[in-house]
Amino acid sequence: MKFDKTLCLISKMGLNVVRIFRQADGVLSAELDGETVMISQDTGKYHGLRGSAGLLWDRLETPCGIADLADTLVRRYALEEGAALDHSKRFVDELMQRRLIVEVSETAD
Repeated sequence: MKFDKTLCLISKMGLNVVRIFRQADGVLSAELDGETVMISQDTGKYHGLRGSAGLLWDRLETPCGIADLADTLVRRYALEEGAALDHSKRFVDELMQRRLIVEVSETAD
């Protein structure tokens, strides 16, 4: 990663790095029978999301960070914050691997 030295410096300065994500261009989605169904125009693959994953997908229509996703889960399902953060991190990792979302920036708080 090209920002390793910058991130290290920011970390030493006591600042937090916030990664921001959004839905990738070329991914079409619709809700069918309570499930979010998506197709990637790049890969031609279909994907399905149920329950909280569909809620997080909707949240990613506008750029947001993992903490924002976790907050969405806490507000909707009254989850404990740590569990919501873990779930949100796994969700982002999975969708990044499938190229359904993209990282749009890194900011320091």
